[in-house]
Amino acid sequence: MDDLFEYVDGAWHNQEGGSGDPGINWSGSDIGVLRFSDEAPRDAQTVVIRYEGRDHRVPVRHGHFLFVVWDTALSDDPVLVGFE
Repeated sequence: MDDLFEYVDGAWHNQEGGSGDPGINWSGSDIGVLRFSDEAPRDAQTVVIRYEGRDHRVPVRHGHFLFVVWDTALSDDPVLVGFE
């Protein structure tokens, strides 16, 4: 399950929700929240994701990874570079 909340006028409001399916998920319009998740190999501890020209290291937990970017324009898809 994954839900997107927005803080407006001192209160949180549920904007969108999803099933948390693996892969690339987007919430928002021109600017929003990007989520990229999937399974990782058994011995992996870190995933390297390339997004907007930068490499990001994301921890693996319980055999899965979750990469999240807030307040972004979906200019290009994140790319899984490798596992460490």
